[in-house]
Amino acid sequence: MTGRLPLSGLALTAAALVILSTIYPWWVMNVRELTTNRMSYIHIYAYGLVHNMTELRQWVLRHETPPHLMLAARAYLYSSAALAAASALLIFKRRRVASVLLAAVGAVYLAYTLAFLPVLHEGVTTAPREIPMQGELWIYEVFYSLHVVTYFDVGYYLSLASSLLLVLTGLLAARVLRGGGAG
Repeated sequence: MTGRLPLSGLALTAAALVILSTIYPWWVMNVRELTTNRMSYIHIYAYGLVHNMTELRQWVLRHETPPHLMLAARAYLYSSAALAAASALLIFKRRRVASVLLAAVGAVYLAYTLAFLPVLHEGVTTAPREIPMQGELWIYEVFYSLHVVTYFDVGYYLSLASSLLLVLTGLLAARVLRGGGAG
């Protein structure tokens, strides 16, 4: 019993962080038109892009996630959280397969999280103006002026934390459960 309860708690915490990382945006772009003070936004979540853009509609349309892929991404994300939660029970029952499951789910989610960076980079560099991945940009034209602010939001950092916590918990579980148990 020693060590299994805290490991189960870590697995459940990681599962909760995976779910939280899908609720919060990973990346945000806010665009304020200076003459009208109108705000537009792009929020990129773990499952896809949400926006209210009208002035850059054609550029945004090229990067929108199709509904079937958004559904597949959500299914993957929530099944990852479910597998992490199930691993907590397997750890408590002293099943060694829990450590492999946790490490695998964490490694795949870490790859999913890191794969977001080149996708985001491609998106911001193909914009009408090169938009920074994080920072601000002032655009002054004859008929309009824009203030663009971009940043990585809480969801992205939660996804990094949850994936690393899953891998770490899997490695710790392998060490704790190595002494015995079915698997």
